[in-house]
Amino acid sequence: QQQAQQQQSPVSKVAALHSELTRLCASKEEKVTVLELELRRLHNAVHHLQRSNVELQLALLEEAGEQVFVEAIAENTALVGKHRLEIVELELLLEQQYSWRRPAKETSSIVEVDVETETETGTGSGSGAVSAAAAATDAGGSSSKNKSGNSSSSS
Repeated sequence: QQQAQQQQSPVSKVAALHSELTRLCASKEEKVTVLELELRRLHNAVHHLQRSNVELQLALLEEAGEQVFVEAIAENTALVGKHRLEIVELELLLEQQYSWRRPAKETSSIVEVDVETETETGTGSGSGAVSAAAAATDAGGSSSKNKSGNSSSSS
């Protein structure tokens, strides 16, 4: 069953999830809660896949032409695309069926850090990312945004 789910399009996966929730959940609030949890899971998966790709790209620079890295990057990129489509579909479903609005703190994954005060401006993944970026900068590393808008640090 899990293999069949991986081959489904994001739209049909979301439709199947909603159908199952309609059958299992008694209240609107339960359905919304489960769908929000799935959104968080997908956002987390995208974050980790993007981080993995950065690490794989760095490894590929050290070992140019290593086909395993190239294939893993391609697989991760494809999964990121599928997950992003599922996120859009879930958000549309929530908005259309349940008058749901995305919480303000989830409108952007970009986090800006004021290194002097170690305070977060904008929104994003939370204080752990802020502390890590600030710690890396304080340790003499540099902090910058990668293509996905996430902070990356080097020391």
